[in-house]
Amino acid sequence: MSSVSSINRRRLLGMGACLASGLGALAIVACGQSPSTAQQGSTATTGTANPTAATGGSAKPAQSASPVAAAATIVFWPRSPSEGDVVWKKILPIASKMYPGLTVKLEAPPSNFLEKLNVAYAGGTAPDSGVAGLSAFRALIGQKVFQSIQSYVDADAATKQSLQQNFVPAAIQGYSYKGKLYGAPTVNEAIVVWYNKDAIVAAGLTPPREIDSDPSKWNWNTLVDYAKAVNKGTGPRRERYGIIATSARTITGISEAWGNFVYAHNGRVMDPDGEKWSFNGTDVHDAIQFVVDLTHKYDVQPDVGVSASAGLLDRAYFQNGQVGMVIQGEYFSRYLWGSGKPSKPIPFQYDIAVMPTCPATGKHTNIYHGNACFMCSQTKQADATWEWLKVTLSLDAQQVISQTWGSRAADLRTYDQWLKTNANGGPAGVNYQAVVNADKDTYPFPTTPYLGVDTLLNPTMTIMYDDVFQSKWPVQQGLDEDAKETTALLDKAKQEAGG
Repeated sequence: MSSVSSINRRRLLGMGACLASGLGALAIVACGQSPSTAQQGSTATTGTANPTAATGGSAKPAQSASPVAAAATIVFWPRSPSEGDVVWKKILPIASKMYPGLTVKLEAPPSNFLEKLNVAYAGGTAPDSGVAGLSAFRALIGQKVFQSIQSYVDADAATKQSLQQNFVPAAIQGYSYKGKLYGAPTVNEAIVVWYNKDAIVAAGLTPPREIDSDPSKWNWNTLVDYAKAVNKGTGPRRERYGIIATSARTITGISEAWGNFVYAHNGRVMDPDGEKWSFNGTDVHDAIQFVVDLTHKYDVQPDVGVSASAGLLDRAYFQNGQVGMVIQGEYFSRYLWGSGKPSKPIPFQYDIAVMPTCPATGKHTNIYHGNACFMCSQTKQADATWEWLKVTLSLDAQQVISQTWGSRAADLRTYDQWLKTNANGGPAGVNYQAVVNADKDTYPFPTTPYLGVDTLLNPTMTIMYDDVFQSKWPVQQGLDEDAKETTALLDKAKQEAGG
């Protein structure tokens, strides 16, 4: 394990990352002693630990069929106290049943999870485990904050088989680096089209859910036609826009909305290992041009500059019936029937469809994002932490996550129950199956081990939202400038890392 003193503390604190959250690579990371800065959390005993975990010895692959009488205590960080209460406290009894000698303390930082994790790691007091968004993972792997769990997976045939059979391949790929897994997939988040069903029907159109399995009927051309048909009026004060496919000016906008058109057109942001910037070329250009044209050619999408100045988000437009369709993640549900729902009922019927197919490729690829549990490299309880990670991967725990998180768990076997409950309390009759179907074509969120995601994608967000999406720059000029700036950032970070 890497010495804390070998990490540049200022560089750690500067890593920006967004949190949420091949099977030759399956991995998780465990982090060390109970941090003095964390709040004291809930405690539960969950099972027996291996001898090295109990004595603080070096990590060895866990043998799941060989429990030992020794006990062990580990610290797990939820991303927030509320997440700890809503989700993780409900999983502690499952851990207690699976591993009676294991005690898990929940110690959620009150705020700024990633910053607190970086500070704790720099001070040698990181937790044994925690949960983080995919966008944060690879930078933390590069900083050696996370430890690979590949050896544990390889030594555990049942867990390895479950990861292969029951989890989306993009999750395994996203939480892996150079053939090793670093995270236990926790949550899946699909991207779909949310639409005003009443407006679609009033325009005489076939609801997208009825045609979204037919690429000849539900594609980018159809999307433009539908957006034109449901659009009402002109200018920023119009009665209703046709579509919003730009989300907000944050690094998540790329995965929540417009970046999915790039991926469906076979464009990519980075290579699979996060070594090379690839957000350029014809495939990327044509997809971005399509998004720009929704505003400046077809006049069916709000100008991002106008929306930003007014402080209007896509969810506000949709809640008020001021847009006919929104490209967004399944977590958009929280603003319709979840914790962020408006005080008054939504004044129209809405529904969901799979993303439209790109005519040039026949694909409707989603940018996969989610969350995973990790093992920190400072842990003195690696075997015990692996037991906890196995708990989080268990079907019972994954069912709890699907029922309480707000997005689905990562285990595909939990989705039947999720569908039966109308996505945990949604209105009857909505096409929740579209969310599950979207998992069939996914690719991980772009990350690199050399930079935090905020730093990596800052030039892209700035140039896209301030210049390209507002049609101040031609698309190609924006892509070229973005490639120049981001490549320079990557090259500098690689040099500093000795890569």
